[in-house]
Amino acid sequence: MKKYKKAVIIAAAVLALITVITLIIVLPKSEKAEEPSESAVTEETSVQSSAEPSNEPSKQESSKQENSKVKADTSLKITDDTAFGQGDENDDIKKIQKRLKELGYGKFEDGITNYFGEMTAKAFKQFQKNNGLDDDGYAGADALRLLFSDKVKPASASSQSSQQETTEQQ
Repeated sequence: MKKYKKAVIIAAAVLALITVITLIIVLPKSEKAEEPSESAVTEETSVQSSAEPSNEPSKQESSKQENSKVKADTSLKITDDTAFGQGDENDDIKKIQKRLKELGYGKFEDGITNYFGEMTAKAFKQFQKNNGLDDDGYAGADALRLLFSDKVKPASASSQSSQQETTEQQ
């Protein structure tokens, strides 16, 4: 009788283990199916925003703005803990430098590197200042989200010329 009880207990444990493993495999797939895709969220947002009254510019002005609009860059995965400062070394800093250069903040004459040095800090400060952020040169998560979004303001001609003057003074 003891052998029979042990066999039943072992069988029940194996069955429970198989059930747990099956749930682990199946649940993540079903959760992903329930989450709206990024494009669905974007479509939802655009439908909501188009239904709201707005003070948008004329069609001619909006077409000019669309042509000059910056595209979002999703190459950098940003979490709430993502942050870089002067002296940091990381492969993600290359993405930050590339984005800053693409938007007209800094020339990075020494090339794109994985080092957050003085040139990166100056370019980042200019980006922050131009976008209404605290221009401390510290690349925190919120500033990075803006930098890589389509809402970022590219460097203006005046900010680029002031950067050139600063570079020439060094």
